[in-house]
Amino acid sequence: MSAKHIGRAHGSVWPACLVVMVALALVGLLPLGPSLLFLAATGMAWAVAAVGLDAFSGYLGQPSFGHAAFIGAGAYGSTILAGRLHWSLPVAMLGAVVAVAVLSALIGSVLLRLKEFGLVLGTFFLTFVSTSLLSGTLLAEWTGAASGLQTPQLVLAGSINLSDGVAYYYTCWAVLAIVALASAALVDATPGQLLRLVKRSDAVARSLAVNPDRVRLATFVWSATLAAGAGCLISLGAGYISPENFGVQASIMLFAMVAVGGLGSIAGPVVGAVALTALPSQLQFAQTGQQVLFASLLLIVFVAGRGGLYGAANSLIHRFGLDLRWPRPAARRPALGGAEDIDIITGDAAAPAGLDVEGVSLSYGGVHALKGVTFSVEPGSVHALVGPNGAGKTSLLNCVSGLEAPQSGSINLNNRGGPESDGRRTLHRTFQHQALVSDLTVLENVALGLYRDRGRLGRNRSGAKVVPARAHAALIAVGVAPARHHLAGSELSMAESKLVDLARGLVGSPAVLVLDEPTAGLSAEEMGTISDVITHLNRQSGLTILVVSHHVGWIRTVTHRATVLVAGRVLADGTTEDVLASKETRRAFLGEVPDGVAS
Repeated sequence: MSAKHIGRAHGSVWPACLVVMVALALVGLLPLGPSLLFLAATGMAWAVAAVGLDAFSGYLGQPSFGHAAFIGAGAYGSTILAGRLHWSLPVAMLGAVVAVAVLSALIGSVLLRLKEFGLVLGTFFLTFVSTSLLSGTLLAEWTGAASGLQTPQLVLAGSINLSDGVAYYYTCWAVLAIVALASAALVDATPGQLLRLVKRSDAVARSLAVNPDRVRLATFVWSATLAAGAGCLISLGAGYISPENFGVQASIMLFAMVAVGGLGSIAGPVVGAVALTALPSQLQFAQTGQQVLFASLLLIVFVAGRGGLYGAANSLIHRFGLDLRWPRPAARRPALGGAEDIDIITGDAAAPAGLDVEGVSLSYGGVHALKGVTFSVEPGSVHALVGPNGAGKTSLLNCVSGLEAPQSGSINLNNRGGPESDGRRTLHRTFQHQALVSDLTVLENVALGLYRDRGRLGRNRSGAKVVPARAHAALIAVGVAPARHHLAGSELSMAESKLVDLARGLVGSPAVLVLDEPTAGLSAEEMGTISDVITHLNRQSGLTILVVSHHVGWIRTVTHRATVLVAGRVLADGTTEDVLASKETRRAFLGEVPDGVAS
């Protein structure tokens, strides 16, 4: 299972979380039997872990079947610290959660090097190792081995037992409410947007100065920390814990809670956790067929809709013309007064910048992708980089944009008066294939282009207003109508996606804008729109643009100079007309061409 197989993550989920938490608060007031009340409370404890796993799997797109190990570590850690070392139970719980956070950072730094199916196997192995340690003889003096441990109770004021009955129910409810509502708020803030960006593409994230490895590790630690907290809550009410409570089956069930509830929804996994904890006891009428019936119900939910219970509820609500998101798209538009007056292109630069590529070489094993590539992009020009498939264009763009480091040579931005000294002017790039985050709005996608400038723009309220205003101005500059700014990235046409990607590269007022195949997959009319935008941007402010395209006729209409790459070497460099008319270029593209035949 990979990120591409995990469905859409949802934003604006806090109203749904609020509804679910209010409903659970009311459930505690019902005349439930002690057994059902305990199961509902335990379900909310598991829901704390499910919310954390939803961040890691639903929003970041990383599968894990090992988080029960962290739940067990929290449960056993708090029990051992309180029972064997005689710490007060609240301090013991806090100590266990902190210890798991540190441990998960160490484990994650190794485990997250694995990708997709390797990560699934790695997390399975983590649970197996954890269960073996808890049930084995190596730590039996502390863990009780297969016999398990009795857990201490938490009594306040000598009479309020938080480990039993209604008090335990509302203790779990209070912790879950804090975790769910805080996570719902983070989903719509920058952290949640970064998760979905990394889920979309590591390359796009790195091009926007986001470190995907750091994002994955931070999310892994966050999810493990919540799992440890869930373990503390489970041990608080269980009275007794054993290794089998936190084995492979528990990890699979935890992932099922998230998937059944709805990956990437926060509220869905809460419902899924409570339902899957309480449901088996309500199927006892099936007797020997209980497990078969339970598995059948899970299968029906999985097959009926990939969005889980949250997706089904969302579809039903929309069918009646309702929208539980808040703020609603039309209402959450920030005040953008004066956005059209923002000089999104020139920013605060004193002069146009150029790009110097000198002797760049890059190899993949024994394959030489680039061999001493040297050329210059003049400040204020539109420069084409062309060549047949396999010429090394993408490899060169990756080096220019910092995604790969060449083995030799140098790449420098300059304004012919010396390198930029304040670090504000950089190089931004677009991508050939769909590079937008489908889960985010158009405006949010473009705002991600300002992530590298967050320190300069500020993280306070004034900065929060500047970012959407600049994103709005960038979209206006490339011709995207304001009515389209609050659509999801998945709702755009190919041509609109190209324009939005261009706006995201433009929003940070780059020194050089690099466009990777901006016309790929477009019609002649749509290519004309891209041409008009590039020409307007260049003429309005002298913005330097390096563009890669296979459309030779289109290149003639928009570029001033061109460089031809063949087999990783520069074949020709000069004005666009001269380069494209040369015999060497024609031969590289078309093979042997008789004299007098137009290219």
